[in-house]
Amino acid sequence: MVAEHSDDRRPGLWTGLMQLGSPIGFLLSTAAVMLATLLPDASFESWGWRLPFIASAALLAIGLYVRMRVVESPVFEQVAAKAEVAAEAKPPVLQLLRRPRPLVLACAVGIGPFAMTTPASHR
Repeated sequence: MVAEHSDDRRPGLWTGLMQLGSPIGFLLSTAAVMLATLLPDASFESWGWRLPFIASAALLAIGLYVRMRVVESPVFEQVAAKAEVAAEAKPPVLQLLRRPRPLVLACAVGIGPFAMTTPASHR
């Protein structure tokens, strides 16, 4: 979706920046917990540990608001218009069951970076 909304000159830049979301999220979550642990032990153990979770709920609300405001890309609209004309009869689930290789490859490529972020002590 990011590549489809980007200008034609730099789609790689925008999709690359989008991929930074997960590492930045890891850094921000670590910083949030670190700040919460600066509280006195009794305060942290009774209520302070909840602060990062409350902050994440606020971020979830912001993310939902942004997602609800995003419109479909022009590329998607063009493909959807062509699909309405073609009116493909096969449900997508059946197509996926008949040819699962692209999905398996996409999952393998997507899981790789997250697997590499797992600390060595947990492997």
